[in-house]
Amino acid sequence: MSKDTRVVLVGVDGLDPLIVDRLVKNGKLPRIEKLFYQDGIVGKIRVMVPPLSPPIWFSYATGLMPYQHNVYDFIDCKVDNTSIKDIIPTSKFLRRKAIWDYLSIAGIFSIVVNYPFTYPAYPIKGIMVSGFPCPYKKPDIWPPSLREYIHKNFPKYEVEYIPILKENERNYLRRILSNSIRSIIERKKLFVKLAKRNENWRLATLVFTELDRLQHIIYGLYDCSEELYKIYEAIDKSLSDIFNELVRDEETIFIVLSDHGFEKLLTKVSLPAIIKGLRLDLDVLVPT
Repeated sequence: MSKDTRVVLVGVDGLDPLIVDRLVKNGKLPRIEKLFYQDGIVGKIRVMVPPLSPPIWFSYATGLMPYQHNVYDFIDCKVDNTSIKDIIPTSKFLRRKAIWDYLSIAGIFSIVVNYPFTYPAYPIKGIMVSGFPCPYKKPDIWPPSLREYIHKNFPKYEVEYIPILKENERNYLRRILSNSIRSIIERKKLFVKLAKRNENWRLATLVFTELDRLQHIIYGLYDCSEELYKIYEAIDKSLSDIFNELVRDEETIFIVLSDHGFEKLLTKVSLPAIIKGLRLDLDVLVPT
């Protein structure tokens, strides 16, 4: 890579390769087909332990394994002399620097939008709009001077849209699908606007979480292929828009990344839950 190389990294939480292949063969994902199978290359990541979103996204950001960066699950445990408390991992959990931190040290400008576990947003050479988990619907933003601009120009932007399972009705699925697609479009617009407004970036990264959240609601319940395929098509359209707006020459590398595929969830193993379930003697866990 030359000194002028730019990288656009777009993460899609829960992008299932089997569904992608099926839709590509049917001509439903033209941008992904072009990126993966015509002009680019596609590969599979090796599953790590535990195979969950938090450690995977942290590993992507740092290049390290979970035992090195300190994140293993959606919930961690803090053990003191009297109890075991649940703690949600945040950006403060990172024991090692992420790629945008190293770029900041080198004086290189980065744009980080909705990357998981970047709340609270912290100082970097560039822009950080925090991702999940976040205690508020509105993201934390670095630098603070950018908050008014984002709130004014993107008043509907939220950290994430989480549909709630109610009744198995088509009308309900259409409603949450519509909300999910609106969230995708708003997130894409903010990302592109920030990247075009600050032309001196070398890394611009965005993560879409809507696909994963919707699949958790409807995947495997019954025949939901119509709704499911539409959100894959919405992701493909946003990838195309981002590519057309930000990839201007061969010096720009465009990467699409996902943390896992998808299937019906039958059981879940949680390390913090196991620790609590064991009910170990706290004197053993925390020597006095």
